[in-house]
Amino acid sequence: MNKTMQDMTRRTFLSASAAALAGAATLNAGAETPRFARNSAPLRVAMVGCGARGMLLLEGLRALAADGVPVQVTVVADEDAARRQAAVTISGAPAVADWRDFAGRGDVDALVVALPDDLHAPAALAAVRQGKHVYLETPVARSRGEAQSLAEAVALSGAVVQVGAAECASPAWRLAADMVRAGRIGRVHWCHSVAACGTRGGAADWRGQHDRSQGLAAQLHYDQIMPIIQALNPGAATSAATAGGRWDSFGNTPDSLISTVRFGDGLSVNLVSSNMNTTGQRPMLRGELGSIEVCANGVMLTPEQGAEQWIAAPAGRFTAEQLLLKDWIEAVRGEHAPLCPLSLGLAAQRAVDLSVSAYRDNETVLQA
Repeated sequence: MNKTMQDMTRRTFLSASAAALAGAATLNAGAETPRFARNSAPLRVAMVGCGARGMLLLEGLRALAADGVPVQVTVVADEDAARRQAAVTISGAPAVADWRDFAGRGDVDALVVALPDDLHAPAALAAVRQGKHVYLETPVARSRGEAQSLAEAVALSGAVVQVGAAECASPAWRLAADMVRAGRIGRVHWCHSVAACGTRGGAADWRGQHDRSQGLAAQLHYDQIMPIIQALNPGAATSAATAGGRWDSFGNTPDSLISTVRFGDGLSVNLVSSNMNTTGQRPMLRGELGSIEVCANGVMLTPEQGAEQWIAAPAGRFTAEQLLLKDWIEAVRGEHAPLCPLSLGLAAQRAVDLSVSAYRDNETVLQA
């Protein structure tokens, strides 16, 4: 195995990530530079939304605190009484029914937002206007317009926003990104990714309502394309060709989408998202000198010349979600720029918006 890859460390990866993202940032550079630290005191976090995703993140915050990371959950919020009680049991923090009840509280430094999609931008906007930092679950918003309004507020406030695309922090994707930047497969022209939620009927709730979400398949698109954009820095998405529809008869948003998104540097990204069970499909990055298949615990490098090579990713004790939360806490405390800044979320939002619009407008190709 290449010694450079063996010696890869988290610090070198984060440095490379920040450098690669700098050229693609849509905000001014100062807007995403951490400028907040509270000495050695824990970062006081409000957990906003305690559904399945919120509880996973709450468990992650508890695990980090137990490991010595300076973070403390000071309040939790959810409209559902049972979810609130479950969150209180995990965190030991007091609970409120409405996140608006503590947007301006003095005992909260930052929010972790895991609300339904239509509340992502409003909750984050309220937080940054109060000078609070935000860990924002994907998608950033329901549209580029909402996302841009948030970006303007962040630029004024200097808040640190981490977009919760956990795959970007997974050791395998970090390894793949580092290899791409090292030129191991040359210039990448084509990527392919398949994702499934694993259960049918998954969009019967708010994700099946147009006014609340772009839909389950769009959510999967978003999570698929974030690590690709983070690794490749391809510039802005310029067009999309999309087909799809509904597999289950719940709601009115698509639960299956097949999209090809094109970027300004000539990159094409094929995304397949569905609520049907799908196994054995791994993200693939194809370049002029070979390809990289991103697996659970490492990558398979297939050069144009020579044999395939399995390269294991560095092992660690934290999950991808916990790693991204930890990265955000460190970014807030001024150690580095966030791994998934809002500019990356805006780039993904643009790509997914093009894909969904192409589907809704029945266009074979929709130009930006």
